[in-house]
Amino acid sequence: VGGSGQMAAESTRRFTKNLLKPGSAAEIRQNASQVVKQTALLTAPIPRRSDGGYVLSRALNMICPFKADDS
Repeated sequence: VGGSGQMAAESTRRFTKNLLKPGSAAEIRQNASQVVKQTALLTAPIPRRSDGGYVLSRALNMICPFKADDS
């Protein structure tokens, strides 16, 4: 009886205890920030040109921001 609730409580206690270790909270914030940025990039709409085509170079730069060599 209550096995699932006890497991959740124990998991919460371990998580909270680990936050007290130096750098743990900062690491979790950094990881969460990266996930939010990646999700925003993956869900961002791809821009369209006035003729209805997609502006793929701009969309690709949002995902992988580096300048291609045009030579």
